[in-house]
Amino acid sequence: MNSVTAHDYAWIRTSQLFRHMTENGYTLTLIRGRTPREVLAAMKAVPRGTAE
Repeated sequence: MNSVTAHDYAWIRTSQLFRHMTENGYTLTLIRGRTPREVLAAMKAVPRGTAE
């Protein structure tokens, strides 16, 4: 497995999309070892459709 460094996420500082999202209250959380379904269930998310 490759080690992740801060350099791998340097794009965040220059991303217009990421800047817009954080200015409007969105966050980004990296979760390891769980499926998207498990994470959404833990958040008690209500299904509203599907996306890819």
